[in-house]
Parts: sequence; C-alpha cells; structure tokens
Amino acid sequence: MKSQQPYRIFNTWLGDPGKIFLLEAFINVLKEQKLLDQVNKSGEKLKSGLFALEKEYSNLLNSTRGRGTFLAVNAATSALRDDLLGRLKQKGISTYRIV
Repeated sequence: MKSQQPYRIFNTWLGDPGKIFLLEAFINVLKEQKLLDQVNKSGEKLKSGLFALEKEYSNLLNSTRGRGTFLAVNAATSALRDDLLGRLKQKGISTYRIV
C-alpha cells in the first residue's frame, strides 16, 4: 500500500528536505546578527555573577559550570535549589532542573 501523502513518514535516512531550508535561514540569521557572540558575552557575565555568589555564599552554592548561557550551579540542599528555581521563574527567568 502506497501512502497518498509524500514524505508522510520520515526516518533517519530520508530526513525532511524542507528542514534544510529552515536550517539555512537559521544559520544566516545566526551569522548576520552575531547571535553566538551575544550568547557568549551574556554567558560570561552570568557566569562571573554566579562565581561571585558562590564565593560570597560558599555554604549555599558551589560548582558553577557551563558554556554560553547554558550554566549550572549546585545548591547545598534540594529545598534551596527548588526555592531558587521558583524565585527565578517568578522573575521570568527560564530554568531547568536535571536530576
């Protein structure tokens, strides 16, 4: 039985040819607007702030790490971690918790 809709089912080898156009547009915007430079600048600022907090509150925070704006820090307790994440979310900051 032949599908009546071409490219209805994609797989690892077939891919989705239309996505190549989207990827090309994304890469062009990334380069033209120098988005990676901005992410790296913002990330360094954020990371230095986390290191400062870690230094001042070493009993609460440690092990700042990451690259760009994808950063992580350890909290002394899970309750502190959850409280910090909740407060950041209330301020509109996107956070993720990986357990």
